[in-house]
Amino acid sequence: MTFYAQPEFSKNRVDQAGARAAQGQASDEDIQVIENWRASHAQLLNTFKQILYNRRRKVDADIVQRLKRRPTIINKLGRNPAMRVRLSQMQDIAGCRVIFQELDDLYDFKKLMDNGSFSHELRYEKDYIKEPKEDGYRGIHQIYSYNVEPRKARAGNDQPWNGMRVKIQYRTLVQHSWATAVETIGLLTTNNPKFNQGNEDFISFFRVCSELIARYYEDRPAALPALTKRELVNEFRRLDNETHIFNIFERVNAKVEDERFEKTSILIFYYSDEGVQSTVEVRSYDSINVALRDYGDLENNLVGKADVVLVKAEGKESMRSAYRNYFADTADFIGYVREAVNAFSS
Repeated sequence: MTFYAQPEFSKNRVDQAGARAAQGQASDEDIQVIENWRASHAQLLNTFKQILYNRRRKVDADIVQRLKRRPTIINKLGRNPAMRVRLSQMQDIAGCRVIFQELDDLYDFKKLMDNGSFSHELRYEKDYIKEPKEDGYRGIHQIYSYNVEPRKARAGNDQPWNGMRVKIQYRTLVQHSWATAVETIGLLTTNNPKFNQGNEDFISFFRVCSELIARYYEDRPAALPALTKRELVNEFRRLDNETHIFNIFERVNAKVEDERFEKTSILIFYYSDEGVQSTVEVRSYDSINVALRDYGDLENNLVGKADVVLVKAEGKESMRSAYRNYFADTADFIGYVREAVNAFSS
């Protein structure tokens, strides 16, 4: 039986550690507090893995999970000090991603979740398919609060994880291809459209691409409903000529050095001398606790040399599909956009 880490520190202490880390002033003890808080979310991932897999029997989908990277946690804490994001209230340290072939499958699966007979509480939901973000992002987000009622807990076993949060993202393949392409360009260039940072043409490029694939593949608008198909095609061509984003994607091809994938793996994405990710190492684990220990050590030892991500997936293909941004795999995105452009040009 696997015993998952429990939160060992008060939420006030967790928030103090997070605040100091955001200011670049974290002590070794602060890092220990942050690591324990993150590791404690593995229990949530295990619980929701079972919930999601049970419902997947009726709907075809890929399901993967991840614990948020420590640098990403700290960056989010410090990104907007005015928002005063507290580490103990961060809602996406534990994340599950469910990817569907078709939009109907997505909504059928979500209905199964909404009607689920479990005590975990849905705290937040946003449908970015019906109301896309201004940047073109589409998908559905749900935040659940972990809750196991005393009568359902084992005798003598309290539930220190109650109240902790897990985020679930639902996307179709075309929505997912767009979202991971946005993340990929943030890894390959100094622009970061995901956070509305960098060259405005890069941001506009992905907004136009979102509109193209939303209309062509799912017959619905995204963030630019007023533009005609011809106007979208013309704007896409102008922006691609200015940014050369497709050219950038087609020149990058990360290689996986270790083909052994287990359900729990750490992906290590090493940088080349130019700062672009060039190789990927995969370390697989039978024990989540051993993986969590190594996760923190690798993040400490590879600062500035690599990105390190801990994920849980059923196999190599599911992992590559869900985390294609780390493998610099944007072929599907390029194909989807080009097919839409060709169709709307005729």
